[in-house]
Amino acid sequence: MKSLYPYNYWILYAAIVLLIVFLILTLMRAMPLLKALNTMKGSLNGINTNTASLTGKLQTIMPAEDPDKPKKKLPISASQIIEGIMLLRSIRKNYRKADGSGLKQVRTSTSEVIKKRNNDKQIQKHLKKIIGK
Repeated sequence: MKSLYPYNYWILYAAIVLLIVFLILTLMRAMPLLKALNTMKGSLNGINTNTASLTGKLQTIMPAEDPDKPKKKLPISASQIIEGIMLLRSIRKNYRKADGSGLKQVRTSTSEVIKKRNNDKQIQKHLKKIIGK
């Protein structure tokens, strides 16, 4: 490895000068933004006071929910979402393995996957009945 000994300090000085130049340019670009922010502070304070008064009025009109009251259940549970994603994944796999393409193949792949799923569910149901007895 070659040594740059005589130029080490010159490279350092050049890097420092370059850093100072970029710092000055950044500050020159940021000054108008800071001035604009200072002018906006007054209007933002007005908006904040208006929202605080409106939230107070809303709380008097609509009281907070009771913690004792049971919350509503979502129409779709997470397990149903995961099951749907797995079904779509298996349909996609079946479609990719098939020879055909297009909407007709999507329909056949979907019917094949659903038939296979229903058969698996029936087998599991019968096995549970046999084991349960």
